[in-house]
Amino acid sequence: MKFEQREKNVLSVYYNKSFTKAAAELGVSQPALSASINKLENELGIRIFERKKSPISPTEEGRVYIEYLKKFRLDYRECFSKINDIMDNRNRTITIGAPVAYANTFIPDKVAEFNEQYPECKIAIKEAALSRLVEMAADGEIDCFISTSSDLESNYVTELIKQEKIYLCIPKDWDINNKLTEYQINIDSSGFDTENDCPIIEDWTILSGMKLINLEDKQPLQKTVVEFLRKENVISDNSITVNQVLLGVNLASRGMGMMFSSEAAIRGSNYQNKLCIYALPEYIASRPIFIAYNGDAYLPRMCRLFMDMLKKQL
Repeated sequence: MKFEQREKNVLSVYYNKSFTKAAAELGVSQPALSASINKLENELGIRIFERKKSPISPTEEGRVYIEYLKKFRLDYRECFSKINDIMDNRNRTITIGAPVAYANTFIPDKVAEFNEQYPECKIAIKEAALSRLVEMAADGEIDCFISTSSDLESNYVTELIKQEKIYLCIPKDWDINNKLTEYQINIDSSGFDTENDCPIIEDWTILSGMKLINLEDKQPLQKTVVEFLRKENVISDNSITVNQVLLGVNLASRGMGMMFSSEAAIRGSNYQNKLCIYALPEYIASRPIFIAYNGDAYLPRMCRLFMDMLKKQL
């Protein structure tokens, strides 16, 4: 087996924290994957993973090995990426990462526009949560990614590409909507009807005691929502936590709880007609969206052109 494949096997187990999930990702059987890593461990004379713990985690020696493995992989990819660009930049494939909501709404239009200008450029798109996108950029799996935060590690460069609206979604069959009729935003084929000074709910404490679908604490939007609820004296019933806004919107459409959502996630949902949408106060009504990349890695020329195109809409 080539070292490159064994490296991929080890990193897949490391990121998935599971032999079963890694095997599914790699398209191999779990016994075959275990045998491959066992053979590598025997050759190295170390144990890479502690198998008695759940989830799977690397041993102390394994952590050292994986860190050098990641660095080697990045250096290897950068070397051949530069060579490929020099040999024939037209055949360069740029890989763009994005959270699910943006991969299904914002990104397709922009990729289509870019493809029209540069039809010779091959484009790959990968969906993942922001935390995973950061890891993928560090390992050279993606060239750039859509980020909802500029608060990344110092080696990452973030460039503003748009300001996105934030809304409150409440399941349409909840009785509270009857008290908030005048504040509801209409959604039609052209988008959100917010042009005519849509009124804002005045007393947000009316939401107290209601079920709220949360994002994970590390999500930038969740931090904003927590501060908003504190400021408006809203005490919610927090029973569900998700790691993607689009999933939260889809759960809200099924009556599982109200959800603070980006415009992209609402547009990306197939169940908009099952939600009542409300505008938010100015201090929480929008957030910046960035294009980010690893400043320590090689940035292909085509990727730079793609990012410049995104910034033109500002």
